[in-house]
Amino acid sequence: MKKILILTTTFYPDPSVGSVRVTQFARYLPKYGFLPVIVCKEYGYRATDKQLADDVYPGIKIYRLGNKKNNSTGASSLVQNVKSKSFKSKLKKKFRGLTVTLQEWFLKKGFGGLFVPSQSVRFWKRHKKKIFKIFAEEQPDVILSTSPQHSMHWAAKSIKRRHPEKLWVADFRDPYTIDIRYAPAGISKFMFPFHRMFERSIYDRADLLIHAIPLHARWARYVFTEAREKIHILTNGIPENLINYVKAKDKNTNSAFTISSVGRIDDDNASKLALMALRLLKEGFNIQLRLVGQKPHLPQNLKDQLGDRLVLTGPVNHDTALSEISSSDLLVSCLSEERSRVYGISSKLFEYLATGKPILSINPTRPDRVFAREFENIVFLGNPTVNDLCGTVPGLMKQDKNLSAPEVSDICKRFNRREQVARLAEDISKWLDGSYR
Repeated sequence: MKKILILTTTFYPDPSVGSVRVTQFARYLPKYGFLPVIVCKEYGYRATDKQLADDVYPGIKIYRLGNKKNNSTGASSLVQNVKSKSFKSKLKKKFRGLTVTLQEWFLKKGFGGLFVPSQSVRFWKRHKKKIFKIFAEEQPDVILSTSPQHSMHWAAKSIKRRHPEKLWVADFRDPYTIDIRYAPAGISKFMFPFHRMFERSIYDRADLLIHAIPLHARWARYVFTEAREKIHILTNGIPENLINYVKAKDKNTNSAFTISSVGRIDDDNASKLALMALRLLKEGFNIQLRLVGQKPHLPQNLKDQLGDRLVLTGPVNHDTALSEISSSDLLVSCLSEERSRVYGISSKLFEYLATGKPILSINPTRPDRVFAREFENIVFLGNPTVNDLCGTVPGLMKQDKNLSAPEVSDICKRFNRREQVARLAEDISKWLDGSYR
């Protein structure tokens, strides 16, 4: 089995969205002949051997950098440490909190753009020797760097410079210089040419470039024409357990029509949905609104009026979230107006599509609109009023808004995580055996 060294900011069991894609890579690549070795930053998350074996791969090696006491770990040592309650540990915790606050202020003022490609490059430069030591010990056949943060590509490029014979796969979960989240702005805007220069160096040196956002891949083929043949699309996908949930679900047709938003939702959109639900209930619609995830702040009188027709679950685990998605009748994807300006695709759209149920996308990004325009069960609304929602939702409650069984089957096949990793493994194999050269 060939080894693939995966450089990533975070990894399982980190619950953040950034760890999901790379964790799925590591889970399925061994089935296609590639043994993953993970190098990531230490964020304090731990998993037992059994959890890693069940959710990722038995015996997977994970090197977590940044923890002075244990910055090189295998599966056997990934057990949660007991937190110390000493005065010293509490003092360190307060200091870390102050540091985070200063970093947030630093980034908000635009100073982060002074670092190319991102502020986190300082961390990876400090651990450069450690990364090279891991590389020497593991002797991988392939290097895969995944961003954001885009400093991961700096680390991979450093290895590639020393070992040009090794295959380097650069994975872009999000764009770089065309996305307001990562392009230099404000006081550091003058650094843009240097960021674009670094971005171009990735497209020049990497052997294979994967893009999670089709519109980003289209842009890259236009701008970096010499790398056009190396640019591939591999979107985010649908977890296999969600597909199983959907297949097994037997919806009770006598229950209220369930409208669900799964994931983070801002207070403004949550209030609009709650007011919409209240108005539709008064008009005689038998509905229930479920906001799954961190509870938004809603007026108490509004919650009292809705009663049990409003469900605020609070944070839930991944399996519970998937169960909520599979059992809903109408799924709502909500972004704030600020978030809608980024150059990304809402990851929830893929999971929602697997159900075949109608989808209401509030404040979609431009890539959202381009990606989803082929699906007839998705309706987009930009900064809607309560009246807009009340005028749109009843139409989505009709049975003919559901996708047909063949359409759902095709979606699940196209965006199945396992199938996506199979295509990735096939592309890597072709590069290794010279088929692409």
